[in-house]
Amino acid sequence: MKKKYALVGTGGRGVGMYAKPIVEKYSDNAELVAMCDLNPKRLKLANSIIKQNIPIYTTFDKMLKDVKFDTLIVATKDSTHRSEERR
Repeated sequence: MKKKYALVGTGGRGVGMYAKPIVEKYSDNAELVAMCDLNPKRLKLANSIIKQNIPIYTTFDKMLKDVKFDTLIVATKDSTHRSEERR
């Protein structure tokens, strides 16, 4: 059974380090089931780069509600990552 991944952040890091390898190298064992980014143009570009039509979301909570996945990849800029120190 393939492990299902969702990706948040479709800039160079998200697409180059995670989305492309999942769909191009690891598709036997992994599936990219959703991508989320605040920028809809970047989401469309990500799909064109990976030559897929992955469901896209501009709202994280909507993606969480709609999509079942095993692992969430957070590839947004580091300053947006949640930290225990920021609580």
